[in-house]
Amino acid sequence: MGNMTSGTFRIVQFIRSVLRPLGVERATFIRPLYHRFKKSLKHSTAEVDGFFLHLDRNDSLDLSLTPDYEVFERNLVKRWVREGDTVLDIGAHIGLFTLVMAREVGPKGRVFSFEPCPESHHLLAENIRTNGLSNVTLVEAAVGEETGWTTLFLNPLNSGDHRTHPTSQSGESVRVETIRLDDFEPLKGIPIDFIKMDVQGSEGEALKGMSGLLETNPGVRIFFEFWPSGLREAGADPLEVLLWLMRRDFRLFHLHEEDESIRRIQDGDEEGWIERLLTEFGAHSQRHTNLLAVGTSGRDPF
Repeated sequence: MGNMTSGTFRIVQFIRSVLRPLGVERATFIRPLYHRFKKSLKHSTAEVDGFFLHLDRNDSLDLSLTPDYEVFERNLVKRWVREGDTVLDIGAHIGLFTLVMAREVGPKGRVFSFEPCPESHHLLAENIRTNGLSNVTLVEAAVGEETGWTTLFLNPLNSGDHRTHPTSQSGESVRVETIRLDDFEPLKGIPIDFIKMDVQGSEGEALKGMSGLLETNPGVRIFFEFWPSGLREAGADPLEVLLWLMRRDFRLFHLHEEDESIRRIQDGDEEGWIERLLTEFGAHSQRHTNLLAVGTSGRDPF
């Protein structure tokens, strides 16, 4: 089954490579046909990394076509998360990283998994139950700067791209709870070792809402998506998000998926590095990368 799905995925990627010069990502007359064809090849479940997963209706991560989604990132998380750790999965979606981290922390560790979308949260809970994990606390809420309620705008084609601000891809919307982590009672007094965060441009707001938590956990490491265009659409300045972390003495590392390397942002080169990063990933709205922020007493990722 693995070879078959990988072969199918290669066919889909070939078709996409042919259509890309025609603007398949932007051309409204081609995109629906392409997505309809790809969806016809998909299934409602998949086996990935030893886990059985119930997938969203569009299989937004293409997991039924290939198990290779973010393999580099998953392998890094396995290296960084240790047995007995307490970790946060902010923007858990259907739970792939939650499952990986729950396995790594073991029965003595704990994963707090935050997902605001009702449908994705239901699948997240189903996947936790299906895989027999009892060390995960599920929270149906978005993580933000304030505790309260907000509107979640749903992407009808990609459930991994729901956002707390409207975009051209937005369809229906739902009201969801928001949590400021500094106000979240279950985390108070608990050492936090690792945070994975992927919230489609709302990273700046989430960080501001956990400033106290980060201050009391100087060894924490934050693995997060850095998407300049998404941050700007959410009303944040990408440069300011990075400077916010640097002012709190976080060491920053850039994860290069192309050659599977990790590069430290050396002291004294922050300004030039940030300029290069914003130039490379800020020029096109779909480009993003992953960064790791390490607290003052945290372990380097090498």
